[in-house]
Amino acid sequence: MLRFQPDTAVDARVGASVTRLLQPDYAPDLVLTDGCESEWPADRPGRLILALSHLSQLTATVNPRLELLVACLPQYLNEQGYFGTIQQGFDEQQLAGHGWLVSGLLHHSHVTHDASAEAIARRIVRNLFLPLRGQLATYPEPRHDADGAASGSIVSNAGTWLLSSDTYAIFISLEALVSAYERWRDPAISDLIKEFFDLIERDDLVAGHAQLHATMTAARCAAIFARLSHDDRGLRIALGLYNDYRTHARTLNSATINWFGRPDTWTEPCAMVDTQLLARELWRATGERSYLDDAILIETNALGYAQKPGGGFGLDFVASPECPVLHNRVYDAAWCCTMRGAVGLVDARLGSLRLTPSHGAEGENCLEIESPHQGTIILDGEAATLAMETHYPHGTGVTLAFTGNQSMSVVLHLPSWAAVRHIDRTSEGRVVTNDINIALVPGQTAVLKIRTPTRFVENRTTTGGPIAVSYYQGSTLMAIPLMQENGGGAAASVSDVFNGPRHEAETRKLNVAFQGPSTVPGYMPR
Repeated sequence: MLRFQPDTAVDARVGASVTRLLQPDYAPDLVLTDGCESEWPADRPGRLILALSHLSQLTATVNPRLELLVACLPQYLNEQGYFGTIQQGFDEQQLAGHGWLVSGLLHHSHVTHDASAEAIARRIVRNLFLPLRGQLATYPEPRHDADGAASGSIVSNAGTWLLSSDTYAIFISLEALVSAYERWRDPAISDLIKEFFDLIERDDLVAGHAQLHATMTAARCAAIFARLSHDDRGLRIALGLYNDYRTHARTLNSATINWFGRPDTWTEPCAMVDTQLLARELWRATGERSYLDDAILIETNALGYAQKPGGGFGLDFVASPECPVLHNRVYDAAWCCTMRGAVGLVDARLGSLRLTPSHGAEGENCLEIESPHQGTIILDGEAATLAMETHYPHGTGVTLAFTGNQSMSVVLHLPSWAAVRHIDRTSEGRVVTNDINIALVPGQTAVLKIRTPTRFVENRTTTGGPIAVSYYQGSTLMAIPLMQENGGGAAASVSDVFNGPRHEAETRKLNVAFQGPSTVPGYMPR
């Protein structure tokens, strides 16, 4: 058993997210009615249940709004046990929305042991998803039928399929199926997952301008299925799709373009969350540190900028080498990203911790930390705690204070550019490349200073124009407001927008790439 209790006095993002999700526009009756009447049946209830259940897991308290949502849910479902119309064919937006709902119900059941939530999820899988078996080969190819808006809509009818402007939204079905397979290990679900893999491999998703959120969700689910089933095909698919993101859809601040091949649109925090989760999954599957690097960069600079002062998550214009300007487009994407963003916050804190078998005494576990945050790690109920004091990555220090009844092995995994500059501890420890191994006994403390070097990263334009150079302090992308470029203003972290007033988050434009180190205002070589 592993929990993380954030220190909200220092780490304000989780508390801001909770406060935002408890506002009146997320009242259960409004959300459940939207689940029935919108073009995305089940989508908003599913996302909100999933977000609140993750936050409940972090805070160890079940929010009354979550309990009311799940309790009232059955009265909004049709006679087949799901939201919306009973179709003769397949509505990919309806399937996608229920992807989040099944995942949310199963996560809620896992956290609270609510058997009724699991029963609802099981019925949805049986009546809505399993009829897809043998049908995915008829999904239209290729998809070039829509431009799309910030919130997708049904734009065409092809055979038995109702198709969304969120191209390949059908892939979000895997969110339900992989969550269900993890819980029940049903061979019928496994077979359907593999049919989805056939569809992913059939189509050129980059050329087809697939939506990034749908694609990254599919990739993350494929990687999880590979871990659960020891099916290497899922991992190969995940690695290939992740490389497509790196090559074709990553912005200067590690965010995601909404569709492949459309840099003139906007970023989407939903896709950033799934890309962050996927990067962590690939790091653990392969041991290749570049994936850990990416997870940290997405958390710090993509989601760090996307979360606005009100706690919600917004859409931003794409910062590219051709136009290296970061600024807001939609302040609060309440219909999707504000809910999905909460899951990203929990992953960066609780999801970046794991217990693995120790190489020391038999039966002991090793606590691995991939993204330090200020707060307390609670193990074995209340039997042991590890208090973590840090402002990393915006500061250099990490202090670990351990209490418990037996020794503990801790490993802090650092990104490729970081290294420990100094260790002052009362316990034994050693540095191995970028992985710091520390053996702690009860009552002892380790103090680490992590190097956050100045880094310059070259970004080449697609048109062969001048190279744009991004400026980092360790993991943190630095930028300056455009109005200060000629006025000597110093560079600051892009994520500082969260700490400022709303009007600045909505209006300020940030330059996130320069023509070289000498053009960075306020930069002084170390």
